[in-house]
Amino acid sequence: MKIHILLFLFVVATCSLSAQENSKSSIKVGLGLGISMNDFALGIGYVTELGYQKEIWKDRLRINPNINFGRYNGGLTRKKNQQFNSISGALNFNIDAIKYKSVSLLVGCGAFANNTRGRYISYFRYSPVAPSDSSPQAHIKSLNRYYFGTSISAGFRINPKSSGMAINILPYNLYIGSSFNKRGQYLLNIVPSIQLDFKF
Repeated sequence: MKIHILLFLFVVATCSLSAQENSKSSIKVGLGLGISMNDFALGIGYVTELGYQKEIWKDRLRINPNINFGRYNGGLTRKKNQQFNSISGALNFNIDAIKYKSVSLLVGCGAFANNTRGRYISYFRYSPVAPSDSSPQAHIKSLNRYYFGTSISAGFRINPKSSGMAINILPYNLYIGSSFNKRGQYLLNIVPSIQLDFKF
């Protein structure tokens, strides 16, 4: 809850800045809903994002270092008591691949480092039935893993020249990674999101 309050205050303060038409820099704030999968857990939840963005080529290519925080639970799965957090630091490059007036087809890629921690539900491997969280066959275990990998995104960007804000709509937003210290452990976060760029 504190994170959401801080983000809200940050956005309100940023909106009071006077953006110029030819601004090269912006503050990026995003919100996404999606799925996080790894070797141990499957969760459904939300992600908040905060970052800085700077144009580096012809009003088309931008660099975007950012931090995002995701909170996931068992959601629609049988593991309702499962909860874990996912924190990532990323460096992305976004380009307007096709542009028409203020609307463009946005494509992005980059690299990220991630820490996923919390608790997950583990069952006996040879259980004859699929037990629930409250079953004596279910065990709550701690999860604390570090990953690195690649981020890939695609969607649309709406960027009116006269406005101090741009909107990114990303139906495709993936984080694909593997463990730092153990082979075979993977991370896949699928997070469709909406991002607001506040120019300054």
